[in-house]
Parts: sequence; C-alpha cells; structure tokens
Amino acid sequence: MIRAGDLGRVLGLYLLALAGTMAPATILAFMDSSNDIEPLLYSLIITAIAGGLLAWRIRMPATDLSRREGILLVTLIWLCTAGFGALPFYFSPHFKGFTDAFFEATSGF
Repeated sequence: MIRAGDLGRVLGLYLLALAGTMAPATILAFMDSSNDIEPLLYSLIITAIAGGLLAWRIRMPATDLSRREGILLVTLIWLCTAGFGALPFYFSPHFKGFTDAFFEATSGF
C-alpha cells in the first residue's frame, strides 16, 4: 500500500508540470507588454512553489498504486487543477471571488 506522502509527491510533480503549462501564457503576456501579466505571474509562482514544496519534502513512491489510491490521486489532481487554474481568474479584476474563478476554471478544464 502506498502512503499519503507518496501521493503528495506525485501531486507535487503534477503541480510543477501545471506551472510549466502556465509559463507560455506568462511569457507571451510579458512580450506583449500587457498590463495583465501580474495575475499570470502570481499564479505561476504560487503553483510552482506549492508543487516544489510537495515534491521536495516527500519521498518517491516505493510501491504501486492500488485502485483506491489511484481514484484518490485522480480526485486530488482534478481539484488541484481547478484550484490552481482558478488563480489567474481570481487575481484578475474580472471575477468577484474565488468561487466564480473556481467555477470558470473547472468548466474550462
């Protein structure tokens, strides 16, 4: 059976990959001299720090995932994707709160 820390490491590596997918939009906004770079940059930094801390502090998985753990991991990945994907919306002035931003990110993903 895999431990909860092992799931955290996999989740951390996923968040680092998600931060990597935020990088092209941030770079393009910077090259365009857009005023909307702050929400993208803040989201990229927060996602990368959260993923880096999870991946760095937790050891590598030693065993295979069971079906139950796989379902838990997919659920956590889905919630983290929507949650961290909502950050650019939340930091922009176009959304009133995190709930609206979370809904928008969930529907987008």
